[in-house]
Amino acid sequence: VVLVTKSGKERLCDELLSGEKSVRGQMLAALKKDKIKIDGKLIFGDTSIRVIPDECGNGIADLRSGDDNLRAADFMLRQIRQYTESSDTVVLASIAGGRKTMSALLFSCMSLLGREDDKVFHVLLPPEFEGGVVPTMYFPVKGVVYTNKRTGKKYKSDKYKSELFEVPFVRMRGWYQEKFKSIPPSYQTLISKVQTVAPPAVN
Repeated sequence: VVLVTKSGKERLCDELLSGEKSVRGQMLAALKKDKIKIDGKLIFGDTSIRVIPDECGNGIADLRSGDDNLRAADFMLRQIRQYTESSDTVVLASIAGGRKTMSALLFSCMSLLGREDDKVFHVLLPPEFEGGVVPTMYFPVKGVVYTNKRTGKKYKSDKYKSELFEVPFVRMRGWYQEKFKSIPPSYQTLISKVQTVAPPAVN
């Protein structure tokens, strides 16, 4: 599931899902070639893309104001909550991509709602790939030579690896779930309520 702005969805569909040789199709083919079993897994489609709504309920174009970001926080909280309410579902959240505030808010929502088995991840690229490369690297492809946009230097993909880093985070749900009758739907309200039951600060 991707939580995204309206412009982000358009870019995602154009760059990853469109065309005969979509990036998603290429990735699935590469996994099969490496004999990684994916049948019935990695299910993703239009219903997996959740667009953050504006004050009228329409897809928000971008997060450019404080109000935009608070609406995004409420939306993320609702989306994550629906999955963390199910004992059969483990949430693996990625904070890679998007606006920095989106990553920060998603991380915060995971701290507020995350359970013992839920995890947060970030993708770490090799320093040689920072600033962007041509062609765009969505996932490592064997035999491809990438050119750094800033330096013009070329790098063979075989020699470089990205890292999926599990980000440790504080799970605050246990502090309040016995005290609250229900989890407030508002991000700011939940933050305020958690502050009333959180362990006192040490001076």
